[in-house]
Amino acid sequence: MKKILNNPAAYVDEMLEGMVAAHPEIYAQPDPRVIARASGPTQGKVGIVTGACWTA
Repeated sequence: MKKILNNPAAYVDEMLEGMVAAHPEIYAQPDPRVIARASGPTQGKVGIVTGACWTA
């Protein structure tokens, strides 16, 4: 099976950029490694932050 990606080091940045490009009504990208709700915070709702960091 062939993997379709440009540069493995740029995978996360390109994936997040693609999500925002495909659904700008849902997502905003205030920072290259940050995705936020396009409409901003929702009153009475709790925000969730998730992520990962590892070394090879």
